[in-house]
Amino acid sequence: PVWDRWGARGLRSVVINLPATYPAREMPGVLIAGFVAVDLARAVWPPSLLPRLQQRGYRVDVDSTRAKEDPDGLARDLRALLDIRFDTARELFRTERWDFFLLTITGTDRLHHFFWHALEDPVDRFHPFFLEYYRALDARLGELFEEAGNRHSICLMSDHGFTGIRHEVFLNRL
Repeated sequence: PVWDRWGARGLRSVVINLPATYPAREMPGVLIAGFVAVDLARAVWPPSLLPRLQQRGYRVDVDSTRAKEDPDGLARDLRALLDIRFDTARELFRTERWDFFLLTITGTDRLHHFFWHALEDPVDRFHPFFLEYYRALDARLGELFEEAGNRHSICLMSDHGFTGIRHEVFLNRL
């Protein structure tokens, strides 16, 4: 990873919630693994950070298996995890010495997968939640941008887009 190359040059990184970084391994800086991490204790470098994360209630991801049975619970979980993620990021932003800082927000992916219908249908009971989630995300990003000031360059990226599905085609069956 790029943070290893930079670390070899004496630079430090903070990497939060990046998929495919589990199990966390020693690196110059801080790593909190992302999606597919199954054990928070093995998802954190340095290990001394673990008690602070546990005290905050930090989790790698929401339990999306309950989306159909308890969409209200999933919505609450998504919203809570957004705050936990940003509170953690803001603390590390302020307290760690770093040259590269990466924060991955997977909540929008889960929001889109499980609540996209609510965005498309203004009368859906989760429509206000969908919009509120983005307002909260925007506010939390604004806090980090303000913290960064003019001292840091910021790059926002998405790994893919979303849209509603009207028809599906299974090419292998054709």
